[in-house]
Amino acid sequence: MTDPESFEAVVRELPDDITALCRTVQGVLVHCAWLRRYGAEESAFGPVSRTTLPVRERLTALSRADRGVLQWRVPTQREVGTCRDFALMMCCLLRA
Repeated sequence: MTDPESFEAVVRELPDDITALCRTVQGVLVHCAWLRRYGAEESAFGPVSRTTLPVRERLTALSRADRGVLQWRVPTQREVGTCRDFALMMCCLLRA
């Protein structure tokens, strides 16, 4: 679940500072329960699921944007996830 697979090089480019890694995760994911607090409707994200996805799938979705895979984005352009997705992404970055 935490293997970045083909995104390993991208993950390894990140700083090794835990605070920076936390900011990275928080800058690419948004919790499904927080969408309305950011002024976003769930329907704008397609079907929002509470299914936990492998990090590789999250990174693949993030790579479709017109920016770097792990670059900060506004909440309405982030991948929607749950607490488990945040934890998996952080574990992936820490392992790298």
